[in-house]
Amino acid sequence: MQRTALAAALLLAAGGCVSTSEMPLAKNVVRIDTTGEGLIGEMESERHTLRRAAQLTLQAGYERFILTDTAKSQSVDVVGYTPGQATTTVKQVGRQEVATTTYTAPQPIRVDHTRVGVTVRMLNPGDPGFEDGIDAAAELKRLSS
Repeated sequence: MQRTALAAALLLAAGGCVSTSEMPLAKNVVRIDTTGEGLIGEMESERHTLRRAAQLTLQAGYERFILTDTAKSQSVDVVGYTPGQATTTVKQVGRQEVATTTYTAPQPIRVDHTRVGVTVRMLNPGDPGFEDGIDAAAELKRLSS
């Protein structure tokens, strides 16, 4: 029972998912907020956000993008506890019985959350800041490999 709970806790901590929401702010501006859960989500949140920024830039007919209003936060939720366990051993010593009890306390099951938010401004040649922008096609290729 305790091994099953420990395995579930490890899967929750190591596994993870990434979800993204997008909100258009102007013709060439979009807000992307990404939430990753678990260790994998923590590693993938930033990559996923950049990949999505590049995809949206190309889909909208732009070549480059810059990121503004960037924010990153991390938090931890306790979603449950592993079961506690008590084991009692009884030994016969002469005419008496001696009992020893060991107890393992419940352990918290934690889920880490990473939140990344950026505002993406999409650019074409001639737009102010184009030269300093990130090439969307090159970034998408780099992140897909």
